[in-house]
Amino acid sequence: MTAPMTREELAENERLLFHAAEDAYFKAAETSNPQDWLGAGLLAKQHRNALARLNTDAQSARNQPRVTDDDKSEITVSLDGKELRGWSYKDDAERRIKMLCAREYVEGYCDGRGK
Repeated sequence: MTAPMTREELAENERLLFHAAEDAYFKAAETSNPQDWLGAGLLAKQHRNALARLNTDAQSARNQPRVTDDDKSEITVSLDGKELRGWSYKDDAERRIKMLCAREYVEGYCDGRGK
């Protein structure tokens, strides 16, 4: 089984498919060969699929809650830059407990959304 593609790999794949489809359409226009038009259409479809996957990947990354510890006294959970919940702590032992609370909060939030 292969590892999932990184965002950079998805973007590179989309870019390469775009240029391949563009070149194929220019070739098809020059030759007027039905096979060239079919090939260009298939490349364009692959490009649309790659673009959709890239956009879906970006959308899912934006919709994930983020846990942030300021390493001073606060832990926050935010989504799209808006704070959902926050915890304050005084020492390292309390920080560890509050971090577990924040992670449980995120897990529950994601489970509630079905992700």
